[in-house]
This record gives sequence, C-alpha cells and structure tokens, in this order.
Amino acid sequence: DPCKPNPCKNVGQCSAFTSGFVCTCTSGYTGKTCETVVDPCVPNPCKNGAICTSTASGVTCACPGGFTGHRCDQDVNECWINSPCLNGGTCINTYGSFTCQCRPGYLGNNCQTGE
Repeated sequence: DPCKPNPCKNVGQCSAFTSGFVCTCTSGYTGKTCETVVDPCVPNPCKNGAICTSTASGVTCACPGGFTGHRCDQDVNECWINSPCLNGGTCINTYGSFTCQCRPGYLGNNCQTGE
C-alpha cells in the first residue's frame, strides 16, 4: 500500500492507486506530497505597486500614496482631501496623484512660488 506510511505531508489525505498514490492537500498547501506552502501573495493580488503581506485571514495590501481600497485599486482624489494647491490654484485629480493649474504669477507643483 503506497499510503502506508502516509507520504502526504501537512495532514494531506493519501489515496492509493495501482499506479501509485495521490495526495489531497489541506488548505494552504500544494505539491505532490503537500510539501509546499501556498503563498497568497504570488502572484501579487495587490494593485498599483502595493506591498502584499500574507496573514492568517488572507492578505493585506499596503497601498502606495494616491491609492486606497482592499487591493489598492481605487484612486484617491487628493483634491477632495486636502486642497493641495496654494494661492488659488485649481487642483486636477489624476490617476494616483494630482496636478495644480496655477493662477498667473505662481509656479511650482502646488503653486507655492510667486514669480
């Protein structure tokens, strides 16, 4: 009997066949003998360059600036959050960021510099 002793690791269930055996792995394991831990971060389910961390309940995504949501797939509208444009500049939301359209006489990423 190819299942005696059980060749399946990590509490895998062994099924014997005339040609050998097959292991049915418990959740979180894979491989011929359930020897490989499944990494839920491969491939990375997080979007926009977020960092994936495996947890007991699945994964968490650490979002880069400009993104939010469980998988970091939602654009943050920086214009609504903190009005980043100074000196009367107009904020224009872009994917993952924003730009400021400055009034005449002002320059800089946030219209912070007078000409």
